[in-house]
Amino acid sequence: MVVELEVVGAPAAGDAASRLVALDALESLEWKLLVPGHGEPHDDLRGIGQTRAYLTWLDATLRKAAADGVDMPELLRMPMPEAIGAIPLARQEFERSIAHLYRKLEEGELRPIVH
Repeated sequence: MVVELEVVGAPAAGDAASRLVALDALESLEWKLLVPGHGEPHDDLRGIGQTRAYLTWLDATLRKAAADGVDMPELLRMPMPEAIGAIPLARQEFERSIAHLYRKLEEGELRPIVH
């Protein structure tokens, strides 16, 4: 089986909690090649691990920013941890996630991660 994995943060796929559940399901499948939406295909779990790390960081970062009253322009200028920033297109995905998810988070519409 060949599986395509969208590496980070696409808002169309839902909140981080839902995406982490999907990653757990993907990880349990028998596959031979993982084809990230961004980056090179590989035959190990690194894409799933990177995605899990990104989503966990994204959720914690957005929730803390909302709790601290950080506005979107400030959040868009926030630096990323080196490991997260090294993921292909992570900065663009972070910006897109802010645009699509942050208001929902501020309004309490996104469920927290229970993982």
